[in-house]
Amino acid sequence: ITNLENKLTYEQVQYLHEYYTMNQIPESIEIEEIAKQWNIDDFDLSNWFFYRYMIELAVEQHRYEVKTIAA
Repeated sequence: ITNLENKLTYEQVQYLHEYYTMNQIPESIEIEEIAKQWNIDDFDLSNWFFYRYMIELAVEQHRYEVKTIAA
């Protein structure tokens, strides 16, 4: 995630975070459109969404496990 974010402007990173809150798993055409506008690799952008989603799932899994152990 940070590799791509390091290549982007602050505004672009903020846009991605906002976009992600509305659409965690965008269609490939949506990713291609953003990548084309920003002149970046759509593969990198696709990976950003994928890894962001995986991180979120891991955090949720960890929270569930902590609740289960604590109970």
